[in-house]
Amino acid sequence: MPRYRFRWEQLPSRLTRRLARDLQLDGEPPVALRKAYGARPGEDFIRDAWPTLRDAWLAKDGPALATTGSRST
Repeated sequence: MPRYRFRWEQLPSRLTRRLARDLQLDGEPPVALRKAYGARPGEDFIRDAWPTLRDAWLAKDGPALATTGSRST
C-alpha cells in the first residue's frame, strides 16, 4: 500500500499564506513552512499554529471539526 505523502503545497494557498503570516515566516508560504517545520507537520507545528488552524480552517470545515471533537468559540 503506498504511503501518504504530505506536501505543504497541497494545502489551500489561502491557508498557507495565513499560516505563514501568523507564524511570522518569510518567503513563499509552502517553502517557509517546510523550512520551519519540516516535510510533515508535527506536534510543534500544531502547537504553534493552533489558533490559525482553529479559526481559519477547522471553523470552516465541518467534517474536520467533527473529527477533532473540538468547537471554535
